[in-house]
Amino acid sequence: MRWCLAVAAACYSPAHLAGTGTGDGGLDVPAMGTLCANRFGLTDTCASDVDGDVSVTMDVDTAQAPCDPQVLPVCLIHGTNVEFTQEMTASGNRPLVVIATGMISIDTGATVDASAAGPPATNASRCTATMATGAGGAAGGTYSALGGLGGLALAGSRGQPAPPVPTPTTLESGCSGDSTAGAMGGRGGGAVYFLAGIQIDIEGVLLVGGHGGGGASTGFGAGGGGAGGLIALDAPTIVAHAVIADGGGGGGGAATGEAGQNGGNGTLDGPAGFGAGTSDDNHGGVGAYFGAPGDGGSGVETGETGGGGGGGPGWVLCSTAPETGSQEFPTCLVGSSK
Repeated sequence: MRWCLAVAAACYSPAHLAGTGTGDGGLDVPAMGTLCANRFGLTDTCASDVDGDVSVTMDVDTAQAPCDPQVLPVCLIHGTNVEFTQEMTASGNRPLVVIATGMISIDTGATVDASAAGPPATNASRCTATMATGAGGAAGGTYSALGGLGGLALAGSRGQPAPPVPTPTTLESGCSGDSTAGAMGGRGGGAVYFLAGIQIDIEGVLLVGGHGGGGASTGFGAGGGGAGGLIALDAPTIVAHAVIADGGGGGGGAATGEAGQNGGNGTLDGPAGFGAGTSDDNHGGVGAYFGAPGDGGSGVETGETGGGGGGGPGWVLCSTAPETGSQEFPTCLVGSSK
């Protein structure tokens, strides 16, 4: 395996400084085989193919090597062609950016799980929800659409989700689900940007699902599921079969003497994060998959607390309409903000 991560200082610069022309598909192509990931206004990271092809066969910690140079605000992997050949995760405090002057491919049977790539957006102002009180359930995280409402309880109020985020302007994670005094919200899905000069070919799975909310402890409501994350796909041709930016499931509410279960993560098998609970009443809301997330179930019996709301869907941005026959591909916002 070879990593191509040596980037000249001039490569991390705005396009009007680095570019010398426009290539196929509207990509800004500076001299000497360099591409800049700046179509959607999310990042100005540029890279070249000086070390040839790269095959990624191991998990990546985006906070450290092999994501050199450390000065970049993203974890950068680049080469002529970049291929993901097996199941791997990308996690850490920087989002993942992959740049190839030729092709980026995720092989059949391979999964790139970037659900924890980039810092959680827990404290971002765009993620501020109305907190639940007492035994009410917390709201799910919001990103491209609202998270689910927290569940009601006999004592206290349910959580209300933050408003939806307009088209993203930075490469950042989805909003975390809200928390209660007795349960944590699930973190939002991570952020990833794929840029290829010729084609992006996803025969496997690219995943930035939200994480499930925590189950409630006795007397308190459950945590909300995290929203799905952000995927940006930038190439003249995009072939994609499974691109997942689902929300996580809300945590289950508690009953007398019985804690709620944690909600499930937004994954291919979900197809979105499942909600959990202790009864049919105070279940957690299901994470969003194409449509709206589920609201947390209400505690209707004495001692029952509200379930957490499901996480809202993330963002998928595409430079051109994908060629796909798969139902696993969510709505893609096609175009450029540049």
